[in-house]
Amino acid sequence: NNVIGTHDYTARASSISGSTFNPLTVGGGLGSPVDAFRTTYGGARLFTGAIGTAFQIPSGTMVTSGQVSGNSVVKTDYENNSNEIKLTFNIGLNNANAGTNKSVYLITNIGCYQIEYDPVLPKDDTQTLFIPFILSWDRYVE
Repeated sequence: NNVIGTHDYTARASSISGSTFNPLTVGGGLGSPVDAFRTTYGGARLFTGAIGTAFQIPSGTMVTSGQVSGNSVVKTDYENNSNEIKLTFNIGLNNANAGTNKSVYLITNIGCYQIEYDPVLPKDDTQTLFIPFILSWDRYVE
């Protein structure tokens, strides 16, 4: 049983001054955008509160987290010249069941990002929640 619905969202950069979650701090240097979700440090965290400024992470309590290395964050293979990586944060039956799933914090080797959802992402212990993301990049052209 999947949670289905349409949600408004606000997204912005996060941890731009460095953070204990930031892979640039704990994992060292930038890699290729194609390797945007590092196997060791890349991941996502689900929070109960609103997103913060670009210097912060979301507020509230961290409800659950996932990492690429644990297969709870899955990325698709890179398509040549697409300039994007598709990711899915998979949250199983035993996590995030309080109905207070407000914000996600993404950790990549090309930056950290936070996304706030409105309304909150509903889920109970009979549902699996899949949160999709597309991380894209390209040169700016006027």
